[in-house]
Amino acid sequence: QGYRVIEADCAATALLLCEGQVSKIDLLLTELGLPGGFSGRELAERISQSTPSLRVIYACKTDSTQDTDQDGSRLLAKPYNPASLLHVVQNTLAS
Repeated sequence: QGYRVIEADCAATALLLCEGQVSKIDLLLTELGLPGGFSGRELAERISQSTPSLRVIYACKTDSTQDTDQDGSRLLAKPYNPASLLHVVQNTLAS
């Protein structure tokens, strides 16, 4: 869909990749629970220190009908398909 995606296998790698980016990172899609010692929320907090306008989507297993978290981040119910992922990404970037 034309988005540039940076993929990481754990939170520590994601931080390293984000630090090395010359261009701004607009959106973080992360799980709530991550390997590598800290959570998706902690990862988002660390990245947003250098990118305050960062938008965040948390992929999680949920029965909730809410599509946003208490901090305003988007929730993406797992399992999801490519169409629902694209819809949430587009809506999040547009907001």
